[in-house]
Amino acid sequence: MPPQELKPIMEVSRLTIGEFLGELFPGRDIVAELERGLTVVESLAKRISAVVEPVVTQVCEVVDRLDKLPPKPGYEAMLIERGHHALLARGFSYWIFDLAEAEANKAKMQGIVVDAIRFLAKPGRQKRSISRRAAVLLEVWNTTSSLGDVFDGVDVSVFEFVDALEGADRGERAACQRLTEIAASLAPGLSARRGPKASAASIAHEFSLTLLANMSKPIAYTYDPIGQDFTDRWTRATQLAFGDPDFDPRPARRRQKKRQKLESN
Repeated sequence: MPPQELKPIMEVSRLTIGEFLGELFPGRDIVAELERGLTVVESLAKRISAVVEPVVTQVCEVVDRLDKLPPKPGYEAMLIERGHHALLARGFSYWIFDLAEAEANKAKMQGIVVDAIRFLAKPGRQKRSISRRAAVLLEVWNTTSSLGDVFDGVDVSVFEFVDALEGADRGERAACQRLTEIAASLAPGLSARRGPKASAASIAHEFSLTLLANMSKPIAYTYDPIGQDFTDRWTRATQLAFGDPDFDPRPARRRQKKRQKLESN
């Protein structure tokens, strides 16, 4: 029956909507079925809202924090010029800066950890010297994950090692003995990269080059032999981001090319 014909019938018969539906579908409680359907829809809407609302709130908070942060020198302007949204450019600029600083610090701490464990592994160390190295390793344990990384794939628990560190730091002879035993079992499997560590600026540059290589064609660096400075805009961006006018992009590019070659094999 066409919809325009239903209204006159309802008006003449003075039926309620529920009564009319009952007449239209005899033997079925259409109103009850509709109410059950509405209950299911409302319940589903509440569940969706419970999941979505916290996410939306968090996103809004992140956007608000980004909007209130001061512009980040270097990468932010470059990314905006390449067509990225201003807030995304700012978020990426802060993120890559913090990530590079953390990675550079982690690499530095790993060297400290390896040197300290190798020192402790050698027999005949004085208790005072053991206590000093224990204090250094405890500081690493409390500030980074570098100490825990040493224990990946070994049978000794890092927590047992930390207990020994705490005892040795207090000058306990038994703890010093246990510390040297654990160190001796760890030392043969340790390796530390010698030579200068990559700076935070170099790590950030390498990471940004990797992202650019995945997003578009690689950007080559340019060098001015007269001014003795790198002049490409991406190197300039890294120099600005880290306040390092003497930053050299070549080590980062060599690491990036080496990584690409390993990944392609």
